[in-house]
Amino acid sequence: MGDSNGVGKGESRSKGLLGRLGRAKDEHAGRGAKTITLVNPEPGRPAILEYTIKDDNEYSGYKIDQLDEYDDADKFMEVHTHGTQGRTLLFGTGQSEVRPRLERVGSWSLRVLPIEAATPLTGKAEGKGSTVFRYTGPPAVHSLRRLTRDDHPLDAFTVQADGKKWMSAGTAGRRRPVAGTLPVSAAGYCYVPITAGHATGRQIEPAALDTVPAFTDKVSGQGYGVVRHTGPAAEMMVRYEARGLIDIIALRELDERLEPIRRISMATGLQHVPQGLVQVRTGGGKWSIETRG
Repeated sequence: MGDSNGVGKGESRSKGLLGRLGRAKDEHAGRGAKTITLVNPEPGRPAILEYTIKDDNEYSGYKIDQLDEYDDADKFMEVHTHGTQGRTLLFGTGQSEVRPRLERVGSWSLRVLPIEAATPLTGKAEGKGSTVFRYTGPPAVHSLRRLTRDDHPLDAFTVQADGKKWMSAGTAGRRRPVAGTLPVSAAGYCYVPITAGHATGRQIEPAALDTVPAFTDKVSGQGYGVVRHTGPAAEMMVRYEARGLIDIIALRELDERLEPIRRISMATGLQHVPQGLVQVRTGGGKWSIETRG
């Protein structure tokens, strides 16, 4: 399945979206640093921000923070993670409006699209840059891989209907495919924002839960992964080949909806591994989990 980053498929759907966009008056453009207010066309629901931003600083690149009612700032976007054009999720918790502060920018344009503009994730999808998918179905896993030879960040997240956001998978600048999660609450769907450089080629493909590697005594892999421990909860040896001084391995216990329950560990050595689904998060190195021999 292709990913064109288009607004929608089908003429009737496109007309409906364009009509709502016209009513919302949600296109903004300018040059240079500025703080603006973006209004949610449907408060209580998320939306999509489509953007084109040129850097004003060739060394550090642009950054966009979101300001709260006290003008305290939280990081929202930057060139290193989102590239200079693409799409990202906005109003993740259904806010009525947000205030982005644009810094180190040249010319820029922002456009708020209704959430229906998210591309349905029903099979293998390829494209470039940051985008937003909508996955509808049972809890599942997905593969994520880079299709180009750059080493820019390429990460996938999931956002639930109630706004809960989790890291799903990160490629750590490598081309090796990694496995991520598609947790689905009772709402029956989740959104899947992907952040990447605008020229970074990417591929994502969902797969059923029964494809998750199962193990009793030992399992190994490299980079992000999801595994199922079929044996009883036990002390197991976790080993990891770090790729740098700040590269660590983290294990998280997941429920059957693939929602994180708790952090198992952020260290190697003997760790208490429960029975069930476990997410492995790393900076791209090789890892193993095994019973003590």
